[in-house]
Amino acid sequence: MSAITSRQDMQDLISARKLGELFREHLGWDNPRQEPLPFDSGSSATPHPVASKKAVDVWRVPCPTVPAAGEQHKIIRRIRKLYSLETLIVFDGDDGNMLWLWPEQRPAGDSYKAVAYPCERDAVSDEMLDRLTGVRFSLDEEDDLAVSDVLSRVRRSLDVDIADLDREVENTVLDIAVPLSGDADCSTRIGEVLSQEGGEQSNRMAAAIMFNAVVFQHHIASHHPGMVRSLEEVRSAGADRALVAAEWDAILKINYWPIFGIARKLLNAIYDDDVAAAVLAELYGNASDKVAHRATQGLVGELFGRLIVDRKFLATYYTRPQSASFLAEMAVDRLDVDWTDPEAVTSLRVADLACGTGALLTAAYRRIAARHEDAGGDPAELHQKVMEEVLTGCDIERARIDRRPIASQGGHFRSCSLRSRAARATAPPRMGRVARLSAGPLNVTV
Repeated sequence: MSAITSRQDMQDLISARKLGELFREHLGWDNPRQEPLPFDSGSSATPHPVASKKAVDVWRVPCPTVPAAGEQHKIIRRIRKLYSLETLIVFDGDDGNMLWLWPEQRPAGDSYKAVAYPCERDAVSDEMLDRLTGVRFSLDEEDDLAVSDVLSRVRRSLDVDIADLDREVENTVLDIAVPLSGDADCSTRIGEVLSQEGGEQSNRMAAAIMFNAVVFQHHIASHHPGMVRSLEEVRSAGADRALVAAEWDAILKINYWPIFGIARKLLNAIYDDDVAAAVLAELYGNASDKVAHRATQGLVGELFGRLIVDRKFLATYYTRPQSASFLAEMAVDRLDVDWTDPEAVTSLRVADLACGTGALLTAAYRRIAARHEDAGGDPAELHQKVMEEVLTGCDIERARIDRRPIASQGGHFRSCSLRSRAARATAPPRMGRVARLSAGPLNVTV
């Protein structure tokens, strides 16, 4: 194994399309342990294994141009189904464009999020070259190297190690809850907003909801410049109660009521100026920037969804994401649907009549999206209609419903108006074709 002494060495190998030499001879990876993927007449590209390290594989996909998202995901799923879940896939276009893609398995186990880095083959950024340097292995460490070591190094290098994000979110939420718990009257009012008894559990939940709103504000500001301030702009302006209230009101005029409606009520429940100042200082502190910049919108929803259902964190019981994934797969698998037809997909009516924080609806959304994508469709094009017309959630407690979108984002932020049907249970919603998901007997009614 020879040593690469400069970024230019790496750039030259990438420009020459010598990824095997780059990984095996210069980054310390091993020969590929996989065979080439079988030819697929329905695909425009055939992946070739480049290198392996323990249970992690690198694949190169030569192609005329980087394929659209639907084709990318078809190739990813073939690789994951036939060979390996832990894989770096490099789409290498003849037109000079490349896409370095890592499918990170979601904790619920029902899908993955694609972490992608596009670049021009002859002008790879220094940042991307440094990421590749981060996955270099030496002979000296080979004997003690474990699979977890390889995965951890790759994830850190590609900035997809969400374990530290989990810790960052939980620690920040706990810090936000401290001043709330120090004000008994405030705790009581927060409990009233959440339709439950005030106390530590309610304060932690309130802190999670408000922090979730702040992180979403970062993404909303990037799509609505001039209408919504960034976190840095709010922080620079003092992040006082009136300013934050005005920003959240501006966001509510766009929409996003399920997230910011209840966050706004919680902010109103903090009467004491000192408590409000302490909470807002934590909300708009460095941790929110770190989480916001590292996490996609979909991952933000997942992080907070997991926190909300953490039984140790809140000392309460909601459906675990893993259980929801299993139940949703069973229900969606029974549907007789032409997944290639967008109208057939959006004619579905999926309801959870005791939705709580929406774990089952989230899982059902992902299973439906995955099947449509596997059939060659683009879930992003159907996202808004699915959110508004396909999914229905009811719960006896309104506060739980308002938290539901924390866990139910599909990651297609630009197209999402967040007007999906969620209501306090007074009468069953009107439904056409329904895949009814519940913690008890599971059935599909057509």
